[in-house]
Amino acid sequence: MVRLGAPDDAPALAVLLRDVFAQTYGAAIPAELLAVYTARTFAPARLAAELADPAQPMVLAWEGDTLVGASCMALAAPPVEMTLAAPLEIRRFYVAPERHGRGIATALLAASLAVARQQQRETVWLCVWETNGRALGFYRRHGFQPVGTTIISVDHILFHDIVLARGAAG
Repeated sequence: MVRLGAPDDAPALAVLLRDVFAQTYGAAIPAELLAVYTARTFAPARLAAELADPAQPMVLAWEGDTLVGASCMALAAPPVEMTLAAPLEIRRFYVAPERHGRGIATALLAASLAVARQQQRETVWLCVWETNGRALGFYRRHGFQPVGTTIISVDHILFHDIVLARGAAG
């Protein structure tokens, strides 16, 4: 089941985001820094506030009572020197690794694009760590094209990301 998130979803969302982030970036970030960063960034109270904010819509994917995916969005312009028409950022797009290959990401992306259209957004964009070939392939298969690069900082550790964008309508 895919649905919009609500503040009550914050505890489950915190666990999913923390776990997927750690699996994705854990080899590149020292354990003590990773623990501090994820505790701060994915604190349930912080996520509950984001879930309550209409400018930060979130789509969540559930299998029964288990949260297995999340698309966290925001009304934001990309960090590249170009203008995208009525942009919506997908800030976090996480699917539990043990659930990869089951169509969850495709369902989450379709729901995210529907949210973009409902909010009259014309362009959807996101950043992908340049070493994440699986994610880059997924987004390209779904019509995203590179529009630039950026550097993302996790405290003092820098990650080189590719900025991808596509129209919300397809």
